Amino acid sequence: VSHLLGRSDEALRAYEESRALFESVGDRAWLATTYNNIGSIYDARGETDAALQWYERSAALKEELGDRAGLAATYNNNGRIYDARGESEADHRRKERDAPAIRNPKSAIRNS
Repeated sequence: VSHLLGRSDEALRAYEESRALFESVGDRAWLATTYNNIGSIYDARGETDAALQWYERSAALKEELGDRAGLAATYNNNGRIYDARGESEADHRRKERDAPAIRNPKSAIRNS
């Protein structure tokens, strides 16, 4: 609710407290939801790289848990960001895959 009222810092603090609690009790389902919510805060702030990182964390947990509906919602969030950037998720995945080769071409050749 706080982020809807324009108090994103307050919302982030609340989500961070929730995240710590869910991690401590091992509630992975709520942890995945909290990761998604943290991503939404960053998304609303226009910090899309941070948002994508949190969405990816959420997606990984949701996939492990078999939460297909939650996974679809998280993929939708990713898609909105990629669409706003004018790129596809496939473009993003290709960039991630190629990043090590761009940073260190010699090691990429050895690992091929």
